[in-house]
Amino acid sequence: MSALDKTTGMGLYMLSVIKSFFFFGRYFWEIFSLVVQDLHFLILIVQKNTRFYNKIEINYSNIIYELNNMELNEIISQVKENNNWKSESRIVGEACEYYIKNNIKCVRCNDNNFEKYKTNEQSKDLICISCNQKFQIKAKSATQKQVNNIKNKNTFRTIGGEYSTTLRNINEQIDYLIILYEKQSYKIINILYIKNENISSNCIMPRKPLSITAKRAGWQGCNILFDNIQFII
Repeated sequence: MSALDKTTGMGLYMLSVIKSFFFFGRYFWEIFSLVVQDLHFLILIVQKNTRFYNKIEINYSNIIYELNNMELNEIISQVKENNNWKSESRIVGEACEYYIKNNIKCVRCNDNNFEKYKTNEQSKDLICISCNQKFQIKAKSATQKQVNNIKNKNTFRTIGGEYSTTLRNINEQIDYLIILYEKQSYKIINILYIKNENISSNCIMPRKPLSITAKRAGWQGCNILFDNIQFII
């Protein structure tokens, strides 16, 4: 075989290699592009649902989702350390306010910019600085069966504050976030959201005033019956 034939053969071989490279390179590039598109789409889904996820970690080909901490134990311990409160309901209520502030985005504007009101502020616990929406946070122990009943009936009844104050605060357009948790473990089962547009005076039911022998004689509380409930989780 002459040198020219060898050169021609080598050239044809290199040409076939180059063609194969471009063919398979284009093939693998198309696959890579599809994978990237799917990955981008998946990340967008997770970003739109950051109330469920607080971290996306990409480790080579693995995507790891870390759920937000769904337990109140640690926050309750911190509240107990920082206060001399004895009331279990007050401690859990304060812990739930901090949980919402640090873990849940505003349902109205999807921003995470809550500020706490001062302790004992009537009927208001948090305000979203971004959209100026006010929220009252409530906590109630429940079982999974009770939560399922709430879902099926789409109603929820809870204890409110002072009757006339609760009625008056309807005009302040306060939304409600209610944490339902397991009593023993303090694990959060679900979070209810009720828009102020769905709260009227018909939802506020007066309770019997305290007797004249009570420490707060004449004080009148109320129960609140919510419907048109949305579930955060």
